[in-house]
Amino acid sequence: MRPFSLLFVLFLAVSFAEIYVLIEVGRRIGSLGTIFLLVFTAVLGALLVRMQGMQTYIQIQRSVSQGRMPAQEMIEGVMIMIAGLLLLTPGFVTDTVGFVFLVPAVRRTLIALALSRQTQGPQTPESGPVFEDGPKARSEGGGRVIEGELDND
Repeated sequence: MRPFSLLFVLFLAVSFAEIYVLIEVGRRIGSLGTIFLLVFTAVLGALLVRMQGMQTYIQIQRSVSQGRMPAQEMIEGVMIMIAGLLLLTPGFVTDTVGFVFLVPAVRRTLIALALSRQTQGPQTPESGPVFEDGPKARSEGGGRVIEGELDND
């Protein structure tokens, strides 16, 4: 499935789920209670995002001052930003996902899984990029080496 089609289907599914959950919550606790819960989760989410965002910013500053690349902290910052967007979007489904992203242990586990999948890379040289009329790629010691020439003109 194409990425755009997948995003469209995901958008529709989340929208229908949000509407269904809002109707069910409204039916059980009433419209005023539902509106209060939506506003409360948005305000609580904004406070948590601000607090965790500042902590992540401090961790990034600390990593840079120690001469370390703050890759993990940067990805955490992006996840916190996504959590903030989800929490400010009206609905309980997006709020749930947003709050899950704000749990540091869950966030770090998701980052570790994503990074491990990213660093595994292709298992065979044939599954990598194909260079026609360009540099040749080969594997050495478990990594990929791409040979090429550089002109300093």
